[in-house]
Amino acid sequence: MEIRGEWQTKRVWIGDRELLPDRSLRVKNHSPDGFSWGDSGSGPAQLALALLLELTNEDLALLWYQDVKWNMITRLPQDDFVIDAREIIDFIANEVNAELGPEEWLHAGQHTPEEDETPPAMQTAAIEVDYRYTREELQELFDLAYEEDVERGGRYDARRGTINIYTHPWNIEEMRVESPVMGSFYAVWGQGNRIWQIEIGEGFALGDMLQELGTLEEKALGRKIHGR
Repeated sequence: MEIRGEWQTKRVWIGDRELLPDRSLRVKNHSPDGFSWGDSGSGPAQLALALLLELTNEDLALLWYQDVKWNMITRLPQDDFVIDAREIIDFIANEVNAELGPEEWLHAGQHTPEEDETPPAMQTAAIEVDYRYTREELQELFDLAYEEDVERGGRYDARRGTINIYTHPWNIEEMRVESPVMGSFYAVWGQGNRIWQIEIGEGFALGDMLQELGTLEEKALGRKIHGR
């Protein structure tokens, strides 16, 4: 199925049917002004969510739209575009295949937390916790982590079920080496909607990670819930 966008009007069609932002805005309101692409703003997030709501289900759309935004929608030219809907599905399938195996990707919303990827070459200590959130709160934490990615001036690296915390943004290439991973928060979605494990990087303590969690909660939710 062909997806095409008209840059001048910011209108998007799936096949012969125009894709409107209304449904996606009811799920998550990123851009009341509608869709956009080719940049890292709110319009591409709204478009990615709207596309995934059409191509998958709401759970998968909420789980994957930020990945689709950053890896596909932001990379489109600021011009008219045409892509095949299969490219989006293939992108998600390839990402999940690398972690879960191909037969499990349709159930990614209820993945087992043990399958999440950890940063390479990281000496860690792991502590199990039971930090529960609403689905909306957990999504806000991940949305904030996506927006403040370490490669875009932030200190987070959000995956499907993991938020990795770095000491510094990767503003220059040297910082990729000089900015170590402080640790990671592992989340499980579905009926649990919780952070179930905190992994602590070498040289850091649980208190450091709880302070980071408190900062993340304050920025994303406006208050601390489990962090310090």
